[in-house]
Amino acid sequence: MKIKMTRSLLLFLLALLSACGESESEVAKKIKLQVSSGAIVLPNKLAGSESDSPGTCLDQDVSGPRVRLRTSIIWNGGVEYGNLVPFILQFSLENTPVGSYTGSIGPRGSFESMSYFFGLSTDFIPPDGQVHTSSRCFADFGGLPAPSPKLSGRRELVVRGKLLLSGVTRTTSENSEKGAGVELPFAKEVETEIIYTAGSIPATQ
Repeated sequence: MKIKMTRSLLLFLLALLSACGESESEVAKKIKLQVSSGAIVLPNKLAGSESDSPGTCLDQDVSGPRVRLRTSIIWNGGVEYGNLVPFILQFSLENTPVGSYTGSIGPRGSFESMSYFFGLSTDFIPPDGQVHTSSRCFADFGGLPAPSPKLSGRRELVVRGKLLLSGVTRTTSENSEKGAGVELPFAKEVETEIIYTAGSIPATQ
């Protein structure tokens, strides 16, 4: 999926690069991001069109091997930080038994953020402390690496991965000590596990 390089996104990327290696920020601590664990890696392709593949919410096809993760988020920033504007949801495998992998989901159409992913009609996540879930859109990541040697029989391979949500917060009220329109970058990371079985790899591979 193509991600628009907005001014906010450019500022965020620069700030994130400078913050690499640091512990979780105060903003990230106010975000509760949950992701399903134990999702099975499947071999079939998903079509990008929602009419052909309900729930993907993606503009392009997702090839197998692929995995579907279910997520939810709670944002407790209050007026101090304002709205949460998520830009990118990234799933990665690093130095695992199947190798490394990175896949990303970003805004679609004319939207600046991917708040739609969490069931919102606004282009941001309000600091309401409510649970917002991906009940209609799911995190579908395709083209996962295949195990070597191939699994057979009832063998399973559990692989640990990471889900990273990144973006900015944006104040909207003069009640904030920072003033309205102030942006701060955030990166919230959670761990999960995916499961390969003998049937996870497409027959064509």
